[in-house]
Amino acid sequence: MKKYNSIFRHYSCLSFLLIVLFSNLKSQNFNASLNQRFSQSLERELAITDTLVHSSFKPILQRDIKKLSNQTALTPNLEIKKVDSRSFLARKLFFEHLVQLESDDIYLTIDPIFYFEYGKEEESDRSNYFKNTRGFAANLSIGEKVSIYTSFRENQATLPSYLDERTRNSGVAYGQGRYKAFKEDGFDFAMSSAYISYSPTKNINLQFGHGKHFIGQGHRSLLLSDLSFNSPYLRINTEWFKSKLSYQNLYTSFQSLERLDSDAASEELFQRQRGVFHFLEFKPNAKFSIGLFESAISIAKDSTGNIKTPGAYWVPIIFLNSLTNKADEAYGLLGVNTEIRVIKKWLVYGQLAINQSFEGDLAFQIGSKFFPSKHWMVQLEYNSQSNFSNLNYTHYNESLSSPLVFGTDEYIAKAQFSKGRWIPSASFHYQSDVEILFSNAVLSFLINPSYNFTFDAGVQIRNSNIDNNGINSTFFFIGLRTNLQNLYFDY
Repeated sequence: MKKYNSIFRHYSCLSFLLIVLFSNLKSQNFNASLNQRFSQSLERELAITDTLVHSSFKPILQRDIKKLSNQTALTPNLEIKKVDSRSFLARKLFFEHLVQLESDDIYLTIDPIFYFEYGKEEESDRSNYFKNTRGFAANLSIGEKVSIYTSFRENQATLPSYLDERTRNSGVAYGQGRYKAFKEDGFDFAMSSAYISYSPTKNINLQFGHGKHFIGQGHRSLLLSDLSFNSPYLRINTEWFKSKLSYQNLYTSFQSLERLDSDAASEELFQRQRGVFHFLEFKPNAKFSIGLFESAISIAKDSTGNIKTPGAYWVPIIFLNSLTNKADEAYGLLGVNTEIRVIKKWLVYGQLAINQSFEGDLAFQIGSKFFPSKHWMVQLEYNSQSNFSNLNYTHYNESLSSPLVFGTDEYIAKAQFSKGRWIPSASFHYQSDVEILFSNAVLSFLINPSYNFTFDAGVQIRNSNIDNNGINSTFFFIGLRTNLQNLYFDY
């Protein structure tokens, strides 16, 4: 808690300073939600538009989404008519933010975060499973250049058997941080997120916060994924040459759950790491892009004390860290990310990642998304990797790229339909070398599109031959959920 108190003290001071300095018109500097299931309409617009928008490094800004003429809401296929004529209760339940204040200089929204789920696993003797999440999310714009976001979630849950075992082995709850025991067989965990987004010009955006990022167009990212827990970050996003060139610099702090040796009577500190990510993307038109990627992660604190930050760490020049870091002092990846629109509505994408030492740790991805109509999306993806994600490329004991902990080939097929408030979807995952088969089907009804509040019902099926007893799971669930992040259970 002391760490978070310190973070939010600095956050509050910086927020106040920016509020005083930059007050103007309503801002569009918020990040778009990372949730994949609710980005179908956005992705379709990107697949058919002739407008140049960089979307490989996520989250992207809402101001970039506004460049797409048809993308005016989280779910633009949902036509909402005569909202003002409805009752106050109906507007708040089914259309609007819970709290929304707007003036010439200020824009504020506050929404609840819920995740109430009840489930049953066929293979288990347990009578029921549950997830219970309560929290809030708030957005504040002050003028044209500054946006502030904060959210908090408090959770209790009991988990299907394979996820229960993975959580106990890792010490963290599927990308949401460390847990405490809850009753006999449950987990208690919490997560806070926040950022300040400032755009001094239309081609520059600066963010300071605590959150997640994702690179690529795939279901997985072999370069940088939002799988693991939030981390503190400074992100610099610049565009050049009429937005044909985008350069992203991300400075982060990571934490291992391995404690440092100490003679002190108090509990030992966790090992800290510093990370830097550079992503340079060239997009000459809306049909093609190619990006070069570099990451470097090195120990920032050990039992001897704080380790001095190398000078190259702060220099925003891609590949400089790879040239100057010694192999025994830092670990990282070099990579390529690309996407090609074959025809309108059909996108092909891919990634290549390799250990900076070029000693055989290699992964690659190829995938395709097809949008046959404004309601349908079909995705196919193939990922092949060695076990580099199981080495030092981690935060809170979870991978910064793929969640797979073995070298394997993975095949993914997804399909989703979206019309009005109904969103049925299904996916299929197969890991060949380790023989894991995972599939799920979910039917969602969008209760309130302002903050992606849904009623969900579905089933997920996992068959495995790698665990001690071959953990298999057939899990049925229903629930109410605010969908503002990705949660990965497909491994």
